Amino acid sequence: MAENHAARVKQLMAAEAARVQAMIHKDYAVLDRLLADNLSYCHSSGRWDTKAGFIDNMKAGFSYLSSRRSDSAVRLFGATAIVTGSLDIILQASPMTPPDDIACLVTQTWMERNGGWQLVAHQATRRRIA
Repeated sequence: MAENHAARVKQLMAAEAARVQAMIHKDYAVLDRLLADNLSYCHSSGRWDTKAGFIDNMKAGFSYLSSRRSDSAVRLFGATAIVTGSLDIILQASPMTPPDDIACLVTQTWMERNGGWQLVAHQATRRRIA
């Protein structure tokens, strides 16, 4: 049982790493596979997005330049996983704006579907730096 749990967590975190790389490299086919059609995505700015809106914003020039995750914790509940942790992201809202370095806390809900993991909800909150 513990081996199956560890293998599922490893697969989930590999899906998350693939999602991040797809965002950085604007690989829309991978994003289409890893993001659920009914995705609810709350950016650290407080703006809500859907899967289509998220991808359309990237196509319009919004760029993720880097993303580093730390302090991750994964809890599995059947075919559902809750992932929490910290993210340090560098993004650029458009080619005409300077990059923005954002430190945030994140809660993600993933579901196992069709033999893989899909992100169904993402909530990011900016960390306050004292």
